[in-house]
Amino acid sequence: MTSWDRYPSFSQATGGRAVMTTDIRPRAVSGTVSTAIVRPVDPIEPGPDTQCHGVARNALVGFLFDDPIAGCLPVGDLTITGELTLTDRDDYNVICLGLDPYVGTAAFSCASVSGNRFSVTLSLVDTGTYQLESYAFFDTTPQYPTSSYRVIEVQ
Repeated sequence: MTSWDRYPSFSQATGGRAVMTTDIRPRAVSGTVSTAIVRPVDPIEPGPDTQCHGVARNALVGFLFDDPIAGCLPVGDLTITGELTLTDRDDYNVICLGLDPYVGTAAFSCASVSGNRFSVTLSLVDTGTYQLESYAFFDTTPQYPTSSYRVIEVQ
């Protein structure tokens, strides 16, 4: 696996433009101190590629999408429909979804909630790596994201 808690690997986050290794390499020590590692250690092999693994229908807390969201998306419009499943209140009236990029233009859109159903269209204009964020509003009070999911690639 090349991610931890949905954070991409260094290579994925930089789009392969930067290389970072964490190999342990013994080095000679002068004087009376001896080297703790006495044999070469094989580098850690990368796990299977997890790029484009997608977002499950229930990946965001309080939201149940009608369909999974592809992990790699084309530039253009993306419509996400689903059901608001938050149970702490019964007066949510607006939800917002956002794709927050590591670099580039964010996509953010809101829609009214009707019978706990929503339909939001996001306009993806830049390629890159994004984090999907969800927000639920019960009045005009600003909200923190209720949940987020990393990583979505726009190609």
